[in-house]
Amino acid sequence: WVLPQGVRFKMRVVASGKGTLNAGFMSYPSDAQGNRLPEKMQYSLPKFALTEEPADWERVLTQKCLGYCCPFINVENDGFAVIHDFSLEAVPDNE
Repeated sequence: WVLPQGVRFKMRVVASGKGTLNAGFMSYPSDAQGNRLPEKMQYSLPKFALTEEPADWERVLTQKCLGYCCPFINVENDGFAVIHDFSLEAVPDNE
C-alpha cells in the first residue's frame, strides 16, 4: 500500500520458538503517484525474544515516509519461529 508518512499501525504477534523475532513492516519511499524512489527503505521492526511457550506482543508502529508499506516477519540467524497469530491494523488519528 502507498501510505503517507505518520500513519500508525497496531501490530500484534503471538509466536513461540528460539532466537530473535523481527515483526513489523518495511517502507519503500515513493512519490505521490506511487513511483518508487531510489532512497533507502525505512524499517519499523521491533525485536522479540522467542520462548518455547507462545508469547503475545503488541506495538504501535509509525510509517516513516511516503511510500509502500510491506508487512514483514523474520527470525535472526539460526533461530526459528511458529507464528500462532498476527495482525496489523491502522490506528485512527484521534487515538
